[in-house]
Amino acid sequence: MKRFTQLTITAIASVALVIGTAAAANAAPPSSSGDSSNSQSIRSDLEQLAKTQSPAEIQAIWDAPGPAIGYADDQGNLLAAEATPDSSVSVFSISPIGPGCTTTSACIINTANLHYGYGGTGSLAINVANAQTLQAGTIQTAYTRNSGTVYSVPALKQLVLVTPGTIVKIAR
Repeated sequence: MKRFTQLTITAIASVALVIGTAAAANAAPPSSSGDSSNSQSIRSDLEQLAKTQSPAEIQAIWDAPGPAIGYADDQGNLLAAEATPDSSVSVFSISPIGPGCTTTSACIINTANLHYGYGGTGSLAINVANAQTLQAGTIQTAYTRNSGTVYSVPALKQLVLVTPGTIVKIAR
């Protein structure tokens, strides 16, 4: 009877492990990977702020230490900025990561809510179409648009573009 009980407990534990692993694999991705309804809410908030914030307020938020989200037009002009919760991160060498992004990586989010992550330092020729959000991670990051516009995003900041476009280079 003791042997039967041990086998039953082992079988139940194995089934629970398989179910738990399957559930984890099908679970929603972590919040750092983004969610389109949240992205739309952020965009909406920034559009409203752009109507009321003064250039001095925008620049003060953007220049302050700590994370923030900015809203930029096609020429790279900052139209709004909002401080966001703090995070601590560290990056060591440049390389594409993913699919997805981490809290430490530079990240490009396109209009299909696909996340393209890049970790570390250096520069890299890329081709990410319909980019709408640029995140710096922990290192100031420059994104070059195919039009030649360069968006310089300070560490811990996020920039939402008024008009999505193609990013052809990243440097950090």
